[in-house]
Amino acid sequence: MPWLPRAALLWDVVLGFMGTAAFLIDLGADLWAAGQYVFSGRYLWAALVLALLGLASVALQLFSWVWLCADPAGLHEPQPPGRCLALLHLVQLGYLYRCVQGLQQGLLVWQQEAPSEFDLAYADFLTMDISMLRLFETFLETTPQLTLVLAIVLQSGRAEPYQLALMCQVRGCWGPQGSRVSYTLKELRDKATENDCVLRLQREVGVSIGTSFVGISWALLDYHRALRTCLPSKSPLGLGSSVVYFLWNLLLLWPRVLAVALFSALFPHSVALHFLGLWLVLLLWVWLQGTDFMPDARSEWLYRATVATILYFSWFNVAEGHTRGRATIHLVFLLSDSILVAVTWSTHTSWLPSGIPLHVLLPASGLCFLLGLALRLAYYRWLHPSCRWEPDRVDGTRGFRSLEGLQLPHNSRMTRLAQNFFPRVREEEAALPQKEEVNGVARPSRPRTDGLNW
Repeated sequence: MPWLPRAALLWDVVLGFMGTAAFLIDLGADLWAAGQYVFSGRYLWAALVLALLGLASVALQLFSWVWLCADPAGLHEPQPPGRCLALLHLVQLGYLYRCVQGLQQGLLVWQQEAPSEFDLAYADFLTMDISMLRLFETFLETTPQLTLVLAIVLQSGRAEPYQLALMCQVRGCWGPQGSRVSYTLKELRDKATENDCVLRLQREVGVSIGTSFVGISWALLDYHRALRTCLPSKSPLGLGSSVVYFLWNLLLLWPRVLAVALFSALFPHSVALHFLGLWLVLLLWVWLQGTDFMPDARSEWLYRATVATILYFSWFNVAEGHTRGRATIHLVFLLSDSILVAVTWSTHTSWLPSGIPLHVLLPASGLCFLLGLALRLAYYRWLHPSCRWEPDRVDGTRGFRSLEGLQLPHNSRMTRLAQNFFPRVREEEAALPQKEEVNGVARPSRPRTDGLNW
């Protein structure tokens, strides 16, 4: 990590604190929403929310535990004993522990007048793992939950009041309950208040859905910026590149999530088969690419299953080599599925409430897709780091360098992903003499047992 001014280090700490606080708020909101679903008799919705929350949490704990076990011995000293760490992950607090650990290291670096290279590298190491875990949590929990909320709105024609933490509780204000012709002045005032509450609720639900899309796109941007820090010859992602990358992910994500939500609203009993069928195809595709991210074969399948879930909604590169062909295949695959859903809607338009403006949403989604595709092409044409080469900088070089007898922490997991994501950079740096590293430990090369060579 190159030296950063204290203001930049403080900003990193603030962002880390905000991310941890957002995780806790999101957890509380999920539990509160599930409780409200139960109280209102929506047991299936409550079960889906809790199932998504539980599956995502278990996956995060497994990733975190496997990575900790694979990291070099003594890297995370001081830390709780192994049994305490195992207990933290067992009670689903492993990810939160990592967030607190990252905040502590960030504060330590910020408080130093001249942070050591080791402290900076270790803070970078922790940040990369947290960024990766946050991305997994986003697509294992947040994105499916957002799809569920949109499906509920499309199917019922209204936003449920317990989908947001509102100051007022709404009861019976979704439409007339009787056929009275005349009302007293007090009743008219009460009805006007209820209608205002409905409009306010619908606006807040819309803001909540929009905020969720922004949060998902931000997680993708944060992960992409973490990948860029793994490249010794490339400068960090600039403001303009960050905005374009954020926007094209946001604009391409919206049509895909709307298509899945629309299918869920039309065929609620078939959406599981739809997801499972596409997920199995994507899982097979990921396996055929020969991923090598986790330290052992069993945990590698957990990674492949998670990546297949991400690919169901968005693009995620997992293999080395030029990615243009694979990205095109994935885009055409998702686009064909989304168009099929839109065509299905046109033949079953009477199945949804008449208040849903799909005649506006679908064309708007098409325009979003075209604009997002244009921004994506512009990014890879002019803003991608493979488009330009910069000399290596001494203070930005990554690898294992000696500093007073200590080896600098090096997150080889993220480095491998960065080299896969930026293939031209991998080719240009391949000529440099490097030692083979596994989870940050240099070792001589040896043949692998799964048919791939180091």
